[in-house]
Amino acid sequence: MIALRSKAGTRPRLLFFAVAVLLSTGAAIGYSQQADSGIEQLSALKLESKLLAVLERVRPSVVLLGWREKNRTPTTGVIFDKEGLILTHCHHDQQPGTELDVLLPDGRRQQATLETVFDTWGGPEWSLIRIHASGPWPAVSLKLSGNPSVEEPCFLLGYPGVTTRDDQLLSPVLRLGQVVGVSDCGVYAACPAVPGDSGSPLFNLDGEIIGILRASIRGPITSSSRVPQLCVSHRALRLLTVTRRELDDLGILGDNQRPIDPNRGIPLPGSQNLSHFRRSLVQVTVDGKAVAMGIVVREGVVATKRSEILLHNGKRFGDISCRLESGLELPAEIIADSHTHDVALLRVDDRSMPTLQLATDIDYRQGELISALISPDENPISGTVSTIGAFRVNAHPGGVGAFDVNPTELGIRIDVGEEFATPDDSSNPLEWYSYSDGRLKHGDVISHVNGVGTQDKKTWRAATEDLIAGDLVQVTVRHNQSTETLVFPSGASYWRAFDSAGPLSHRRTGFPEVFGHDALITAQQCGSPVIDRRGNVIGMNIARFHKHQTLAIPSKTLATLVDELLAGQ
Repeated sequence: MIALRSKAGTRPRLLFFAVAVLLSTGAAIGYSQQADSGIEQLSALKLESKLLAVLERVRPSVVLLGWREKNRTPTTGVIFDKEGLILTHCHHDQQPGTELDVLLPDGRRQQATLETVFDTWGGPEWSLIRIHASGPWPAVSLKLSGNPSVEEPCFLLGYPGVTTRDDQLLSPVLRLGQVVGVSDCGVYAACPAVPGDSGSPLFNLDGEIIGILRASIRGPITSSSRVPQLCVSHRALRLLTVTRRELDDLGILGDNQRPIDPNRGIPLPGSQNLSHFRRSLVQVTVDGKAVAMGIVVREGVVATKRSEILLHNGKRFGDISCRLESGLELPAEIIADSHTHDVALLRVDDRSMPTLQLATDIDYRQGELISALISPDENPISGTVSTIGAFRVNAHPGGVGAFDVNPTELGIRIDVGEEFATPDDSSNPLEWYSYSDGRLKHGDVISHVNGVGTQDKKTWRAATEDLIAGDLVQVTVRHNQSTETLVFPSGASYWRAFDSAGPLSHRRTGFPEVFGHDALITAQQCGSPVIDRRGNVIGMNIARFHKHQTLAIPSKTLATLVDELLAGQ
């Protein structure tokens, strides 16, 4: 069944564009083993140069679409005609004639109308939108002949579901990858994306649109995958939907799953000797459990992610050690910390570790290749700077739990209401309703938060205010005549701290200055360095932000912060 809904009076040329786009998707299932089209034939320098050049050309055409209906999430579109025609997906549940706003990357806001919606039952889907004001508008072309080659480099440019550029002009976020399959039902690309990316254009390195993001297809996550979301999450693109049989035929799902390069075919950004960087990298542990990485920023001083080793109030909750490249594990002393930047400095009694030189005078651009050195003995993960410049990420407030606070003689009693409580309190872990990994239960009494007594609402507010989601809190709780001390991240329950593609950092907001890249590390690899193609350390990873992006503190910001913290000891 095909449904073509078009506003009355739409010119025939509109349908020409729609048909042209649709015809460009017909491709037989197959793989290209031709090395001349493979990303491996492009040197890092050549790939980076082409990417930087094409980004300047296509970025102005990628727009954010704002629906005027209340509580409807904005989506991404791309201008493909100078007269103001925009292509996007159609699963927005809007009818032709709907008015909307178009925000361009340069800050201009324009009124537009949804003119055509094309969808089928289990088939293609797309929409056409027209800007009211006359052009010419920045436009990019569709690839109307031939098909992308497997292993061909490509990139996704769009506006993910979580805003990452607070208080600044919005700009599309880059995700670099490669084509992993071409079939009758579309093009599949290893470019990390989130639902808010629907409608985002997929480009080749010639700057042509080779697809529009329609849906994400997920397979089972394997425990051995270092970056599982890149190995098993493949995006159905090219305006078409997908069936499981098509995925099986492509080797993307099933027992015969074709292995996908966890770096998405992105070459390491340089051939520099990494031995110096490895000797400046340590693994930070709390009570023997690896929680983060750290880099040597001064003689015997290691910078790492604060919220993994300290409570919100700055108290430590376990024994902290650093594992060196040699395997030696040394005790570490906390000498300074910044809750604002989520950075802590550790003193380690080993002067043999070389200091990592932070590049404080390097200007990096969206599209520059980088590598994240995630451990002393593993290969780095390749990626690219995905955002334009540094920006602020506003803090999301934290909380100890979503429950009513009822003071008692022993402390604060947890009351989640009759609709969530069960007759047997012990069988109700409140896995989705609390923020404690399901360990706080209805009827529990909290006597202390971070060592501060909580006997009434005033002391409760004092102990829990100013929390940023992800800050660790220590709670003393009475349950069934027993007392237990729990440590868990505020405002980040088990299900909130994990997405469908792997673990995120508990604290991933509230940073004054960060940049984003698409080398997707794990939460326990924060504190590792970001290295550019020339061997410069341009930042330190501070948060696995989402399945599409990692956040890093720029080296200039980090160097200034280290100086300030050491001077204030």
